[in-house]
Amino acid sequence: MGDQIRAVSPAAGATPEQAAAAFRAIAEANRTGVDRLRALDAPPRAGRDYQSWLDLMDETANKLEAAGLALQAGDDAAFQDAVTDAEATSQQAATAAQGLQLPACVFTG
Repeated sequence: MGDQIRAVSPAAGATPEQAAAAFRAIAEANRTGVDRLRALDAPPRAGRDYQSWLDLMDETANKLEAAGLALQAGDDAAFQDAVTDAEATSQQAATAAQGLQLPACVFTG
């Protein structure tokens, strides 16, 4: 998942359209990764915490997609809000992953 995200990340100087497409592609890569993880058995003793982590990953993808749509619409305030929310949710997911003792590659690719 991490390699896919790095491959579609917007380059410096990207147009708003290119950046919007990149945010949508990153959200889709995130969703694909989460779907693959949902298909696996949860780690032993993870219980509801594992599902909560996957939910945070889904929420991060939703916020990244919202950022892309805001860019596409030219709504800078909504873009900033979505990015800020995505960063916060991503940090919550990272903390949850650490609590679950998941390998870093599961979270970052």
